[in-house]
Amino acid sequence: MLLDCLERNEKNGVVYHREGVMGDYDDFDDVEKLIQFIKDGKR
Repeated sequence: MLLDCLERNEKNGVVYHREGVMGDYDDFDDVEKLIQFIKDGKR
């Protein structure tokens, strides 16, 4: 399920790597918030 969400997010402009290895998913310190972001693609 999460892989499907990651694919949808990518199509909607969420970037896994922007510069080097940092991307939109690296801004989270809270794992639960990261998982929610992966699920719904919104901060």
